[in-house]
Amino acid sequence: DKLAFEREYARLIEQGSTPAAAKQAVELQKQLKQLDRVYERQLKNVDAQIDRLETAIATARAEKATDEQLKAQLETLDAIKKKRDEIKEIGRASCRRN
Repeated sequence: DKLAFEREYARLIEQGSTPAAAKQAVELQKQLKQLDRVYERQLKNVDAQIDRLETAIATARAEKATDEQLKAQLETLDAIKKKRDEIKEIGRASCRRN
């Protein structure tokens, strides 16, 4: 990443940006890159949480638990999936703006 940011800085200078403006633009790009990494990490954590909950539900069903007994877990699973989809939509909207 460092090399890519250095090339971007050089490109901005070459195109007539001041060193301060080029540095600021590169710093903003670094921040966006870091946000992307955090976003991806959080999505992976949510997906892992969903996997664990689905496994727990499958295990409970195998042990003959009824949907009524699993109601809270099923509702939680549904809520987490909806929240994940909302987060993904926000991420896609953010990517379209960049």
